[in-house]
Amino acid sequence: MVIRTVRRGFLGLTGVLLAYCIAAVIGAAVPGSVAKVTRDAMGDPVKIHLVAGPIHYDFLLPLTDEARDALAPLSVTGIAIDDSTQAWALIGWGAR
Repeated sequence: MVIRTVRRGFLGLTGVLLAYCIAAVIGAAVPGSVAKVTRDAMGDPVKIHLVAGPIHYDFLLPLTDEARDALAPLSVTGIAIDDSTQAWALIGWGAR
């Protein structure tokens, strides 16, 4: 009785893990939608830098008008997105 219950639990767990792996392979193989962006829609090119830290990388984004609008909700947390003297925003794990 106990052996049957353990066997069913093991087979159930194995089945769930196998289904998860199959779903991951199918999800990786099926292409998603791709945005069609033209040069006219993009405007001028913008340089985004990566800053290497000891254990991670941060994005260094130029604070253009579009970036300030997109990052405006961060001003509630005290980050000076609207400060015109700031030219860049450092975004990353551990960055304020």
